[in-house]
Amino acid sequence: MSTPNTSKSSLLIRHKIWLGFSSVLLILLINSLISLNSLHQVKGSVSTVVNKNQPLVIASLELSEILYKANGFLGFYLLSKDEGHKKAYLDSIKQIHLSFEELKSASDEQYSGPRKLDNRLRYKS
Repeated sequence: MSTPNTSKSSLLIRHKIWLGFSSVLLILLINSLISLNSLHQVKGSVSTVVNKNQPLVIASLELSEILYKANGFLGFYLLSKDEGHKKAYLDSIKQIHLSFEELKSASDEQYSGPRKLDNRLRYKS
């Protein structure tokens, strides 16, 4: 008589083991799906940064460098009254105009509304 009780209880243990194993697999599946979704969102964010924001940052840094050089040429010209420094300063001003227009057009292409560069920065030539 003890044999039927043993097979009945071993069947219950077998079911419990499969249920536990299935639960662990379900939790792993849910965790994997959440991770894949997060990875997809990060990919979209990185794509936005690389394709839209990074070119504007690079253009801004180039404009900053040109402004820094122009400031130096102006300082040298004011101290020495050397025409070479004046010419270098005026050439830098032309580069600033070109660089700013490129930055402004890149900003206009990528952003609209209040985020436009020309709404934040007013440049008067």
